Amino acid sequence: MASTTTTGGAPAPRGDDVADYVDVARRRWRWVALGLLVGLAAALVVALALPRPYVARTSVLVEPTGVALSGGTRSTTVNLDTEAQVVRSSEVEQRAADLLGDAAPAELAGAVDVTVPANSQVLVIAFEAADPDAAAAGARAYAQAYLDNRTAQVADVVESSVEAIEEDVAELDGQLTSASRDVEQQPVDAASRVAADSRRTLLIRQIGDLTARAAQLREAAGAPGRVISDARVPDEPAGASTVELLGGGAGAGLVLGALLALVRERADPRLRTARGLGEEAGVPVLAVLPRPGGGDDAEALARLRNVLAARLDEPRPVLLLTGADERVPVGPVVHGLAGALAAAGRDVLVVDLLDGGPGSGRGLADLLAGDGGPLPAGREEVVGSGRLRVLGAGERPERLEGLLAAPSAAGVVAGLRQEGDLVLVAGPPAPRAASQDLAALADHVVPVVLLGSTRRDDLARSVEQAAEVGGSPLGLVVLEGSRRGRGHAGGSATAALPPAPAPAPAAATPAAPAGPGERAPRARSGDDADDRGVLPGRRHG
Repeated sequence: MASTTTTGGAPAPRGDDVADYVDVARRRWRWVALGLLVGLAAALVVALALPRPYVARTSVLVEPTGVALSGGTRSTTVNLDTEAQVVRSSEVEQRAADLLGDAAPAELAGAVDVTVPANSQVLVIAFEAADPDAAAAGARAYAQAYLDNRTAQVADVVESSVEAIEEDVAELDGQLTSASRDVEQQPVDAASRVAADSRRTLLIRQIGDLTARAAQLREAAGAPGRVISDARVPDEPAGASTVELLGGGAGAGLVLGALLALVRERADPRLRTARGLGEEAGVPVLAVLPRPGGGDDAEALARLRNVLAARLDEPRPVLLLTGADERVPVGPVVHGLAGALAAAGRDVLVVDLLDGGPGSGRGLADLLAGDGGPLPAGREEVVGSGRLRVLGAGERPERLEGLLAAPSAAGVVAGLRQEGDLVLVAGPPAPRAASQDLAALADHVVPVVLLGSTRRDDLARSVEQAAEVGGSPLGLVVLEGSRRGRGHAGGSATAALPPAPAPAPAAATPAAPAGPGERAPRARSGDDADDRGVLPGRRHG
C-alpha cells in the first residue's frame, strides 16, 4: 500500500473538503448501504401500496356574461379564483352526479381538482378515477355541470332583471297613457299643452331605453363559456412510476446512509484518518506510514528521516517514540527509522525498552542502577556508511519504573547522547508512567498512533502527558490500520524491520576492541551489507 507523508508539518485539510466525505463514505460503507436498502425498501412499499389513479382533464374558457352573478357587479372580466370554487360547489357536484348517473355526489368531491393557468381565462378541470374511461367521463361531466350551472345562474339573473324592467315599463305605460290624455285635453296653442307633450315624449324615451335593456340582457344569457379542450381517455396512470419511485428511494436512501455514516463517524472514538489530525492534536503530522509489512515501507521511512533531519536542530538529539495506546506497534517504526538513518550515514543508537525487546545482557536498567563497566555492547549492525546499535532494557527491566525517575537518569541519558549522532528510544506506551519519565529526559517526543485502534482521548492524553513534564512533542507518526485485526502487539519486532536502501560496497576496516569508556569503532565491510539495510548484529565484548 502506498504511503502519504506530510513533510512540511502543515495541518491536513479537514471540514468541508470533498475528500473528507469520500473517506467517511469509504470507511462507513455499511451504513451507506444500509441507508440505500432502507430507501429502496420504503420506495417499494410505496409503489405497491399507493394506488395510481387515472387522471383526465377538460379545459373550459370562461367568458364574461355582462350580468352581475352571485351578488357582484357587471364586469368585462371574470374572477377565475371564484369560478374555481364554484366548480367544487355542491350545486355543480350534484349536477355532475346527475350527468354520470351512477355516482354519488359525496364520492365525486375528492376526485375533482381545478387549476387556473397563469394569465388566462381558462379553468382546467381534472378528474381522477381507477378506470381511464371513468376519469374522462368525470372530467366531461364536471365541465358540463359547471357550464350548465353558470348558464342557469345567468338565466336566473337575466329573468329577474327583465321582470323588474317589465314592471317599470308597465308603470311607465300607465303614465304615458295619462300624459297623452292630458295633451289631447289642452288647447292647441296653450302652454300647458306644450308641457304635457314634453312629458309624454320623455316617458316614451324611458320606455324605449328599458325595452332595449331587457333585450340586451336576454342576448347575454346565451354565452357563459365553452369547452376548448375535451377530456381524453388517459393511456397510463398518473403519478410516479415504480422505476421513478425506486430511483427517488435510492437517492433518499443514499442521503440517509450518508447522514448515518457521518453520525457514526462523529461518534467513533477511534482515529480513522490522518486528515485533520494535526489540528486536532495541536502538533503536526510528520508522516503517514503503511501498516507494518504493508508495502513501500522503505520509501515512507526515508521521507520520515528527511522530515526529522529538517526539524532536529540539537546536536546528538534524543528522540522518544512512544505509542499513544498499548496496541501501537512502535518497535517496527523505531527500528525501521533507525535503519533509514544509518543508511544515510548516521551513527544511530536505538534504546529498545518495549515488552519483548532485547533482554539478554546488560542494558539501560543496569546503567541507571550504577553498574560499572562501559556501554553494553548490545546488538550492532553496519548499514551503508552508518552504524546502528541496539540497547535493550537489561536482564531485569522491571527496575526501569523506578530508575527512570531517579536524579541520576539525566546523567545516564547524557552519556548515551555521546554514543552516536542520534539516540532513538522505543519507549513504553504513553499511558504508562515510564513513558512520561522518558519524555522528561528526551529532547523531543513523537507519539505514534495506529488508525483504527488509537482513540482520540489517548492521543490527546499522550501529548498532554509529555507537555506536563516539559517534553517537547515534535509531531505525530501515523500508522495505517491493518485490514484484519486493528492493532498489533507493541514489541520491538526487529525481525520485521522494513528494508533500507543498500549502499555501494565499502572496503573492510578491521574493528578494534573497545576499552572502558570508549566507543566501539565502526566496522565496515561490503560483505556485511545487503539489500535489507539491517544485518545480523555483531557483538563487541
